[in-house]
Amino acid sequence: VVTPFFSAQTRRANDPDIKKILIPQCTKHPAVFVALFENYGLESALLPRSTDKDLTLARRYTNGEECLPFIQNIQDFLEYAENNPSFKEDGAVLFQGWACGPCRYGLYAPTQSLIVNRAGYGPQKILAVKSEDLVKRFGPEFFIAAFDGNLAIDILYKLLHRTRPYEVNEGTADRLFDECCEEVYEVMRHQRCRWPSILAGNHLRPLEKLLAQAADRFASIPITEGQLRPRIMLAGEFYVRLDERCNKGIIRQIEAAGGEVSLAPATEFFIYTAYANYRRAQKEYALQKSAKGYFNQSGYAAINWLAHRDEHRLEKAAARLLQGLEEPGAREIREHSAKYIPEHTAGEPPMTVGRTGALARRAGMAGAIFVGPFTCMPASVVEAQQGSLSREIGIPIISVFYDGRDNTNRDEFIHSLVFQAKQKLQSRADNDFGWTQGTQGGHKGTVLLCQSSMPGRIN
Repeated sequence: VVTPFFSAQTRRANDPDIKKILIPQCTKHPAVFVALFENYGLESALLPRSTDKDLTLARRYTNGEECLPFIQNIQDFLEYAENNPSFKEDGAVLFQGWACGPCRYGLYAPTQSLIVNRAGYGPQKILAVKSEDLVKRFGPEFFIAAFDGNLAIDILYKLLHRTRPYEVNEGTADRLFDECCEEVYEVMRHQRCRWPSILAGNHLRPLEKLLAQAADRFASIPITEGQLRPRIMLAGEFYVRLDERCNKGIIRQIEAAGGEVSLAPATEFFIYTAYANYRRAQKEYALQKSAKGYFNQSGYAAINWLAHRDEHRLEKAAARLLQGLEEPGAREIREHSAKYIPEHTAGEPPMTVGRTGALARRAGMAGAIFVGPFTCMPASVVEAQQGSLSREIGIPIISVFYDGRDNTNRDEFIHSLVFQAKQKLQSRADNDFGWTQGTQGGHKGTVLLCQSSMPGRIN
C-alpha cells in the first residue's frame, strides 16, 4: 500500500492568485484586517467562531500535545470547510500568522496546511502572513494602518475593562464597545494613509477624534459608586489571553470575583518587536560599520519611533478615562525584564515579565495572572520566574494554563488571586486614604478615593 503524500506548502500574501482571505476572529482585532483588505480591493471575511467546546473536528487530526490556539484555529478552519462545500474550489485561503524563533507558532501555518489537505480540502489553503509580504503587495502604508487600527481596538478594550465592572445596567458597556469598534472598521475601510500625512501624524486624526468621543461616551455610562476593586494585570501568550474561548472567559471571571482587568494589548508584540529589532541593528552596526548596517539601523529606528509616537497619540486621545493607565514603553519593559529574561530572548517572556514589573507600582495594581496554552515553552519560562518577580514587586502572581477543557481548580486559583489582591488593596486604602466628598463621572456623592477604585471619573 502506497502512503499518499500530502503537501504542507502554504500561500504567501503577495500571491496575486488569492481571491479571498478568511480570518479567524479571536477578538475584535482581526476585523481591522478585513476592513483594510477590502479597502485595498481584496475580498476578505471573518471566519465564523466555532461553538464546539470539545473541538471535535480538530482533535481528529491532532494528538493533544499541540498548542491550544493551534487546535482552536484548526477547529474553526475545518468547521468552516465542512459547512461550505465550495471552499475547496473557490480560491479562498485561511489566514494564519507566521514568526521565527523558539516558539512553535512558526510551525502553525505549514502544519495546518497539511491537516486541511489531509482532511480533503486541497493543498495550499493556508495563507502564512508575513509583514514583508504585506508590504510587497500593498505597501508599508497598509502595515502602518493595520498597526494603528489595532492600537485603536486595544484602547477601546481598555475603556471597556475600565467601565464594565462598575456599570449599573449590565450590557451597556459591551454594546457601546461594539459600536465603537464598528466605527474603527469604518475608518479602516475608507482611509488610505499617505507618507506626508504619516510623517506628520495627520493620518491619526480620525482615530484620535473617535477615541476621544468614545472616552466621553464610556464616561457617561451610569456606574455604581464606592467599589473597591483591585486591578489585575492579565498577560501571557498572545492568543490565549485574547480569545475568551481559549481562556474560558477569564476577564469576566476576574470581574465577577471583584477585580478590574488590565489586559496586555495585542499591539504590545509589534511595538516590542520593533524595539528589539532596533536594538539588534544598533549592536550589529557598532560591531561592524557598513553602509548596509547604517541604513538597517536607521530604518529600524524610524519604525520604533513611529510605533511609540502613534501609541502615545492614541492613548492621549482617550486620556479622560485612561489617565495613568498608559502602557509602558518597550525600553521600560526591557529594563524591568532584564533581571529575569536575557535580552536575546524574544517573544512573550520579556513582554510578560517586563510589563508586569513596569506597572506593578502604578495606582491600584494589586495582582497578576499569566496565561498560556498547556505545554507552551515561553509560558513555562515566565512561570519559572513568577515567584522571584512576585517577591520583588510585592503582589500575588499565578500562572494559568489551558488545554481546551474545563478545570474547577483553575477557576478557584483565579478567584483566590483576586481575593488576595483585594485584601492587599484594602490594606493600602486603610493606611493611605479615607472617605471624602467628590464627584465621579458627573455623579456627586461620597466616594472612596483609594488607589484603585473608581474608573477615572473623579473630575
